[in-house]
Amino acid sequence: MFKQFFDKWGISVIFGMIGIIMGAVGIGVYMSTQNMLAHATKVTGTVVDLQYQRGGRNSVYYPIVKFQTAEGKVIQDRANFGSDPPSHKTGDLVEIVYDPQSPEKSWQINSWWDLYFLPALFSLFGVIFTSVAAIVGYFTLIKRPVPGTSAARWSKRRL
Repeated sequence: MFKQFFDKWGISVIFGMIGIIMGAVGIGVYMSTQNMLAHATKVTGTVVDLQYQRGGRNSVYYPIVKFQTAEGKVIQDRANFGSDPPSHKTGDLVEIVYDPQSPEKSWQINSWWDLYFLPALFSLFGVIFTSVAAIVGYFTLIKRPVPGTSAARWSKRRL
């Protein structure tokens, strides 16, 4: 029975589950970002350097940012996201958001790319995979209707 179900609906089920998981991850990362921003402190930092990192065929420039917390602690660290070409130049002023409880570990440049790219990417792939599952499932139902259903009677009439 499972084999018959999987033969008929396997691709739809697999794509649907991948889509749901990716969508859930996207929503979870988005909610985590929103939670962090609700408690975050904003300060201005300076890009003091660009760290070049080569990996395989791609090379990426990560901004090294220096900022001072509201409590006066100076932090200098590499940003989580890099790009090629570099998104910032040495000397650029950037807005930093950080969690006052752990500013060394939970700071980010306040930009769409740094805050929302990953949730948007996961959510987009979630929608794509779920849509493919729905489309394949729909055409599977139309091509091989379940006996006794209206789809089965409709497809017989068309032949």
